[in-house]
Amino acid sequence: MVGVTGSIPVAPTMTDSGAGKTFLVRSCPVVQGYDMRKPAPRVVLLAATLLPVMALAEPTHVGVPGSQIVNLVGVLQESSFCGLPSQRILVRVRGTGAPEDKPFVVPSGMRLIITDVSWIAGRAPSSAFLAGSIVQVAMRAHNVDGSFEGSIYTSSGVPVAADTTDLITGADHLATGAVVAHERQICVQASAWRQTAESLPNSLEIFEHTPLSVHVSGYLARF
Repeated sequence: MVGVTGSIPVAPTMTDSGAGKTFLVRSCPVVQGYDMRKPAPRVVLLAATLLPVMALAEPTHVGVPGSQIVNLVGVLQESSFCGLPSQRILVRVRGTGAPEDKPFVVPSGMRLIITDVSWIAGRAPSSAFLAGSIVQVAMRAHNVDGSFEGSIYTSSGVPVAADTTDLITGADHLATGAVVAHERQICVQASAWRQTAESLPNSLEIFEHTPLSVHVSGYLARF
């Protein structure tokens, strides 16, 4: 607030009758009734035009600004970048809900912390899911040149109850998060694992399936 500026009406001189001395007293400015001869209170002014900037930079519940929150969705590859046609590559979803038109690459100097994954797997290109098998999805890190780096996350297994099953769905919340290094792209694959025979307890059949829908949430952090 801004008040009217004035001055304290004091006499130009004041005499100390006890000592017979004369002192010069100057008038002091007053703002909103405060005597400026006293220590002024500390006041912090905040420009209203800075409020939107501060709101964008304010940390979210995960301790980073909203601009570093990342939502990803799996889409079909334009080529065999991921290695197998049935795999999906992750792209970033804009705040409007529309996916970007290029694969997501973890920015240089940052790490992607994945916190939540949900998925739906379909039976193609293999036959229907077989009873007794376990279905999982895995996320694989690739360099921007397409070379494979390694698996960064494998979902909890979902058991198949009947041979007629066409769709399997799952979701995981990662309490500590899965970390993806900078300058990496992410591919997603779905597989079913099944023991071949009781006589071969350590032998497994692996069937390739299609991750029809993949949604990944996380945030970017500097390291």
